[in-house]
Amino acid sequence: FFFLMIRRPPRSTQSRSSAASDVYKRQVHGKQCINGRVHGDKIKSEFLARNMTAVRRLEGLRKLLQGQIDEIKQAGTYKRERVITSEQSVEIISGNRKVLNFCANNYLGLANNREVIEAAKRTLDTHGFGLSSVRFICGTQDIHKELERKISEFHGTEDTILYPSCFDANAGFFEAILSQEDAVISDALNHASIIDGIRLCKAQRHRYDHLNMEHLEKILKETQNCRLRFVVTDGVFSMVRLSLENFPNGQRTVILHHWIELSNWRKSTMPT
Repeated sequence: FFFLMIRRPPRSTQSRSSAASDVYKRQVHGKQCINGRVHGDKIKSEFLARNMTAVRRLEGLRKLLQGQIDEIKQAGTYKRERVITSEQSVEIISGNRKVLNFCANNYLGLANNREVIEAAKRTLDTHGFGLSSVRFICGTQDIHKELERKISEFHGTEDTILYPSCFDANAGFFEAILSQEDAVISDALNHASIIDGIRLCKAQRHRYDHLNMEHLEKILKETQNCRLRFVVTDGVFSMVRLSLENFPNGQRTVILHHWIELSNWRKSTMPT
């Protein structure tokens, strides 16, 4: 049981409260009236002074950021968005031109697959648009669990966790698994998402030279006392710019042949 006892305050306290209330009631639009005198000019000047200080700080930040942007542009690494006005496909419309798209992650052509699009439309009718929450609050729907179950059955694993992208998967994996007692050993040319994911964890971080097994062995020997040691390598080192000129003529011909075959296969499977 909870008891609430309200005591009437002493008369002197009531008087002080009433006086303070009267002063508060005479505050109109930022002008405080005490004993009938208006001090709006003083309040206004203090307000402007505080805002001018904030403006000067913001201007300093603006100059600092603009300097960094100028440096990025001079280095040739400034990126601009390419606006696409069509669906994702082998050929897309960008800048009022039809161009070949070599940089999308739409490897299987599912982004513009008609069966996938129709299924998405039906799901909008049954499950609505968006989740309105994260998975552990109220963002897990039955279709998520169904997909995770089917993926687990296909790969023969105990369970599956869905992420919206590989970047998010890398961001969520290392921090959840590794602790200060562990070590993660990463190839020097791993994808940026792997590197960013490793930075989030508390484990020792080591990097071995690209595909250098001797260097990797050396680090493995140095980290033998760790609880867990994770060797992290990429499936395809996409952060490396390769040129056909680096391959012998025979290999160059094979690569071009397979590339043409892959392009023709994708075009033949694309919906019309």
